Amino acid sequence: MNLEKNLAIPLLSMKIIKLFLIVSQFVTSTTTSDENKMFETA
Repeated sequence: MNLEKNLAIPLLSMKIIKLFLIVSQFVTSTTTSDENKMFETA
């Protein structure tokens, strides 16, 4: 049981990180070209 709990936490965090990356990619792809230029230079 302890092993399963220890494995569940990293798996959950990985899912959250993947979700965050997908959302960030979606947000950057939907922004205008001017905002993308500002984001790249920042």
